[in-house]
Amino acid sequence: MSQDKRHRITVYAQTDVGMVRAGNEDTFLVLNLDTSDTWTPVTVEGDPPENLASFEQASAGTILAVSDGMGGALAGEVASRMAVEGVRDHMLFFKTNATFSAFPFHERLRLAVEQANSQINNESMGNADYAGMGATFTAAGVHDGFLTLAQIGDSRCYLIRGNRIALVTHDQSLVWQLVEAGHITEEEAETHQYKNVILQALGAQPRVNVVVDRIAVHDGDTVLLCSDGLSGRVRSEEMLDIVTKATSLRASCEQLIQLANDRGGEDNITVIVARFEGEALPPPSEITSERVERDPNLPYDVDEELVGDAEPTLSPDQLDEAHPMGSDEGPATGFSAKVTNRLSSTPPNETALLDSSQVPTTAGKAADISPEVAEHIAKLNEKTDFAVPTAVGIPALTAEMIAEHAKARAEASRPKPDSKPPGPAPPETPPKGGIKGTLIAAALFAALIALAWYVYQQRAEATAQRTSILTEVTSLTTRVNDARQRLGRVDPGIAGIPAGPQHDEAVRLRDSVLKKLDDVAPLVRPEAARPETVAEARTLCDRIDADLSRIETIVSAGTPPPAQNPG
Repeated sequence: MSQDKRHRITVYAQTDVGMVRAGNEDTFLVLNLDTSDTWTPVTVEGDPPENLASFEQASAGTILAVSDGMGGALAGEVASRMAVEGVRDHMLFFKTNATFSAFPFHERLRLAVEQANSQINNESMGNADYAGMGATFTAAGVHDGFLTLAQIGDSRCYLIRGNRIALVTHDQSLVWQLVEAGHITEEEAETHQYKNVILQALGAQPRVNVVVDRIAVHDGDTVLLCSDGLSGRVRSEEMLDIVTKATSLRASCEQLIQLANDRGGEDNITVIVARFEGEALPPPSEITSERVERDPNLPYDVDEELVGDAEPTLSPDQLDEAHPMGSDEGPATGFSAKVTNRLSSTPPNETALLDSSQVPTTAGKAADISPEVAEHIAKLNEKTDFAVPTAVGIPALTAEMIAEHAKARAEASRPKPDSKPPGPAPPETPPKGGIKGTLIAAALFAALIALAWYVYQQRAEATAQRTSILTEVTSLTTRVNDARQRLGRVDPGIAGIPAGPQHDEAVRLRDSVLKKLDDVAPLVRPEAARPETVAEARTLCDRIDADLSRIETIVSAGTPPPAQNPG
């Protein structure tokens, strides 16, 4: 089957440090699994050889990936490099191993990302120099005519088909969940103060949930993968315009990076642009994707000794050339330190990981929870069938509390007029309420976790309720149609009842049924259905059924038997 899906891939990749950062924590991967040829910023300097810039897609497949490291000092760079090298090594191993090659391509890619996560997490836990490091990872695997997307974090993949561009990944971030839930718009998300708080990163936890989607590849499709250094500064419509008008894929990468730098370049910027062409591919059509859940038979663990001799992790000394001693970057900082300082000292585009297990607190001391906040938690718990998530005993906060805290921070940062004459600066003293500030920061992040979970639960409950309502609406609509048919069958019999009380009652009941049918019709329209309207419609249908049963009884008893033919 793979032979029928052969096509040519033309690709170019570029990464740039940006205009602000001292070092580049981004990296990329281009891997031809058939030949094992690899292109990363480390393996190939400058322009790639022809066999990587343009090649025929054969049976084993191709991997394109972008990774954005985080963790401070050298840790972020190490994490992103471990991510791409880990996925590369495992995909090459799975290709030749009988056990793993039996799994579909998308499951092998999923497992390779999971194993890279385990490697980064183990290194982070066992090496103080890299404590708390992590990385986003977004891969586009090309195999057998399909594009398999595997994502952790907020690096993105766009698909350009014809004159349209579509974002085919979903940022695993707090703000993007609020966008998808309809609480804020995409425009508001671009400037949201928590837009860089992500919900997953490679290395942050022993296990990750790799989101996998599949899209059929069409002739002329162009894929664009990028870190948030590009997507945070360049709109998708601008990407489409640059890529479709550029003279080459290299020119498109250069122009995209230049535009992001012209707009500040606060973060590292990485771009991969790849084009697929071949007569075996179908012509352009609508873009549709399929979510692929994890195969229950796929193992979680791989014997690392079987993977082969992996390249050893770089030590800080080995990276001195890229980051000389004495640079402004301090020692590696973990996610715990990021959570503590995020509210006051986050660089504009540095990504934070929202992880309740890493929120710091004062050792051996319980958080000081006010009666008002305790009451708030109790009320939320009463409204839901799940406990409100909190971190290390610190309560979840309401949206109003978060807004009030942000307002207080803004007011505190404004310069205040100095009424005292200038004098010698007093000696520095430790800030009062330092622990209180840490607790507020930790509580705020705990609140964000609670908000994200609450939004998810509300969406799930609303979907389930809507499905239940529509199911009952369908049932009620069937009952209404059946009632109309029953009335049509019994109506002629009413005319045959002799004049008298029985005839009058049958006519009254018929008129009542007709009115109830008119009343119930708007209540069972799907677009207008609500729990209260469904309940009202159900009651009316019960009354209609009772009236029709009474009419049928009267007609059966009151209609004279047909005349006998004397012949």
